[in-house]
Formats: sequence, C-alpha cells, structure tokens
Amino acid sequence: MKKGGKIEDTVGRGCLCNNLSAAAGYGQRRKDGSVELPVITSGDILTEIGALIPPGATGYSAKDVIAYLTGKAQESSSIAAENAAP
Repeated sequence: MKKGGKIEDTVGRGCLCNNLSAAAGYGQRRKDGSVELPVITSGDILTEIGALIPPGATGYSAKDVIAYLTGKAQESSSIAAENAAP
C-alpha cells in the first residue's frame, strides 16, 4: 500500500505481472499454498474463443490460433480429431 489506496480495494484482485507469469506456467505459489491464477489474453475475440478449441480438446495451442487466423482452422481441427487418442 506504498502508493496509497485501501487494502479492502485489493480483495479478489490479482497482480497483472503475476497473472501474466502464471499464463506462461510460472504462477506464484503463496504461503497458504494457493497459486496465482493466469490471466486470459484473448484480445477482442473472447466470444469466439471456442472456435480455437479443436473437437475433443479442452484447450488450444498457438498452432490452433495460427490455423484460425489463416483460415485453416477446419483443416487443423479435422487433423487433430484424426490424431486424437481414443
């Protein structure tokens, strides 16, 4: 609170630097055992983010994003579905 403000205004908030680090897999582990949550960086396509997730997957990769941006998402999704573990 060195810069001023009220401690109660910080409840439920995170540090952007820590959240970005967590998004890269380096979440800060606190003394109570909790881990800093990652921030979602989706730009202005938050409502369309489901299109990035290949069928049968629970997340997406940078490769999926590139396929989406280059119009090859359907091709990438069908390949991912073919290669998915049974």
